[in-house]
Amino acid sequence: MSMAEKAEDLNLPVSVVTRLIKDVLPAGVTISKEARVAITRCASVFVLFATATANTYSIKAKRKTLMASDIYDALIDMDFEEFVEPLKETVEAWRQNVKLHKKPKPVVEEPKQIVVKAVDGNAKINMIGDSGMLRNIEVIVKEQPAHEDVSNQVIHCFL
Repeated sequence: MSMAEKAEDLNLPVSVVTRLIKDVLPAGVTISKEARVAITRCASVFVLFATATANTYSIKAKRKTLMASDIYDALIDMDFEEFVEPLKETVEAWRQNVKLHKKPKPVVEEPKQIVVKAVDGNAKINMIGDSGMLRNIEVIVKEQPAHEDVSNQVIHCFL
């Protein structure tokens, strides 16, 4: 069962395909609306066919995730082997670009000093690290009825 609700949902965006068409055509060449729609539909069918073919390779490998190697094998199977090397180069360039722009994971700084201040029966907790203030927590203590023993109560504070 397809996730698309209508046949139009399976088409690539016309604006994206139009931009690709304009990039490859010489300046001054125009394309009719019918030709744009036809090329868009052809591109959509190609993507669907390549995906379905690549999926057979991932199923054979007992994987649920399509890998780039599945796409390469699908292109060869579809008699488009001349696209494999340029696609591999593009994928490798993309991977290198991702590595360059990957943000490092933030380092969690441990507090070097914890300052607790009592203010009007409540507690203010400041955790201070090398880079300055890490956390500022306010603990509000509810008034206890006089008949309750509060000497053994523990206040839990979750960060």
